[in-house]
Amino acid sequence: MATRRKRSRLAAVMAVEEDLALRGHSPAAILRDLQDRAGKGDFPAEWIPSRRTIERDVNEIQPPDPSGLWSFSPVEGEDATFVLTTLATVIYQTGGRVTRLGNRTADWVQAIHAVVPDLDPWNAFVLARMYEARGERNLDVDDLDAWLAFGPWRGPEAASRYGEVVSKGWVALSPVAMNVASRVVIAAAALGAPDKAPKPRPKGRKVRTVEGALVDPEVYEDLMKFEDRLKAPVRRAIDGE
Repeated sequence: MATRRKRSRLAAVMAVEEDLALRGHSPAAILRDLQDRAGKGDFPAEWIPSRRTIERDVNEIQPPDPSGLWSFSPVEGEDATFVLTTLATVIYQTGGRVTRLGNRTADWVQAIHAVVPDLDPWNAFVLARMYEARGERNLDVDDLDAWLAFGPWRGPEAASRYGEVVSKGWVALSPVAMNVASRVVIAAAALGAPDKAPKPRPKGRKVRTVEGALVDPEVYEDLMKFEDRLKAPVRRAIDGE
């Protein structure tokens, strides 16, 4: 039972910790967010770790980069294009809390983009930092490799195949798979890419908010249903069923 509860805490709470830490939030801010989420019923309050544990987790998620800060140079040429796009995304997504990338992070971002050019900049950054953090502690990265190999962000078929191998215990669930932004990207792909221009809001019709975007109620319901189908095998894997 302890193992199952630990897995559940890692999946639910650590996903939040990881996402907020990568967005530049302090341990105190992460603790407040977790408390708010527990208050809303996202997970039991007893799953919330102590502030000291969160501080340790943040240090592991965001290890110092001794390679120095990255900046564009003429020798990089086109190789720097995606790094610059990632930098802009990171600055925006973190609300200005993170404004520079380390050289090692930039190297990882370039390497990831070279093998999966369809992965969005934010998740490329998240994955790069995970590879860095694991490398600092000499930990396995098999789950990260598998997530890249299956490419669950590409749509429902790829997401379903990834969920299947996780539920069967063939590969470990990657923390990236539990990231809120990743789930929205996958669900959006399943529903069809929206037009670049925002659609007018129907008069007298309520809308729901998903990741800061206004969504029509019918689309919202489809999104939630798809997300539930996507997470079902993941939940079974977490609970050890």
